[in-house]
Amino acid sequence: MSGVRVSRNKVCVQSQQAERIAQAWSELAGVPRLLPRQVIVRPRSLLGREGWVGAVFLGGTLTVAVPQLEFVHQIEAALSAVSLVGPAATDVVAALGGVEVLGPASLFYPPGPPTQLPAVKGVFPVNGTELDQFRQTLSESDLDESGLRDVGDHAFAARGNDEQLIAVCGYKRWPARIAHLCIATASHYRQRGVGRHVAHAAIGDATNRGLLPQWRARPEASKALARSLGFEEWGFQLSIRL
Repeated sequence: MSGVRVSRNKVCVQSQQAERIAQAWSELAGVPRLLPRQVIVRPRSLLGREGWVGAVFLGGTLTVAVPQLEFVHQIEAALSAVSLVGPAATDVVAALGGVEVLGPASLFYPPGPPTQLPAVKGVFPVNGTELDQFRQTLSESDLDESGLRDVGDHAFAARGNDEQLIAVCGYKRWPARIAHLCIATASHYRQRGVGRHVAHAAIGDATNRGLLPQWRARPEASKALARSLGFEEWGFQLSIRL
């Protein structure tokens, strides 16, 4: 019977987490709740790039924000052919068409409400000049992919033998109490676990502040790192320019 209770508790925790994630994204979308299919008009939307069509799939719901009312019927008709039983992002892109696509990026969250995490040895808070210097060591593509360009506070770093920063993970405070995680590791220190250490520290800080850690990833390496931290893939996000 104890095994049954544990299984039921796990299902309950996952259900609570799913509800929290859905509530957060309904707030980001500006709707009362997420529906299986819904198209909303938002000239500026947190679902995607300004002026583009932004789409988010989470837990059997597909929410699409369009910049103008004239796009609504076109998008609704296109989405009617998309299955919501585990749709691939490529299916959504194919249905919506467009001339340029940003993403898709997978959305990862902890499987349940995270507990408070202990401090990580060898990792320390960083901001200001030292953080700026680290950003300057990254290529433009790595900096864009990391999301660290706009991170100020709530960043954590590790040093190499020469005392220079070799990895940084921080987060941006999104609406709906989301902590959007951003991370970069110096190219010659990747695949050594240092990224996991700084990420653990940032996740712990966000958790201890009562925030919902969110990991958005496109490269397979970033997805693998999210999974190694205990995160699970809940859906995806993309932007399309019509």
